[in-house]
Order: sequence, then structure tokens, then C-alpha cells
Amino acid sequence: PQVIPTRFGDKEVSRIWYNGEVPTRKITLEDGKTYEFSLNHKLLVESDGEEYWCEVGKLEEGMEILEIS
Repeated sequence: PQVIPTRFGDKEVSRIWYNGEVPTRKITLEDGKTYEFSLNHKLLVESDGEEYWCEVGKLEEGMEILEIS
């Protein structure tokens, strides 16, 4: 199993999908861990006081990542 961080603590996942080769983006979080995501993978972010799911390819400076799933 793989462990991923969430805003409620680390979560163990039992499945990871392989969807072929697609463009990706590496993101390094404040704790120093680096993750690589496809551009259409969604992360829960907070921006201007609102929480919403945002595709990695549309992340902008100033958005706070709340959850990776």
C-alpha cells in the first residue's frame, strides 16, 4: 500500500491507476515532500477564503493545498 498525506493525517491507499504517459507537474510541499501529478489530477485548495477542487494544471501562486487524494 501507498501512503498519501491528507489534511486529516496520512491515509493508506490500496490502488493506484496507470493511465499511460501524460504531461505531469512536480509539486514540493512545505514539509519538503515532492509529488508528481498529471495535470488533470485534482487537489483540494484554498484561495481567497474558499475551498475547492482544482486541477494541478490550473494551480496558481498563492493557492494553499489542503488535501491530496
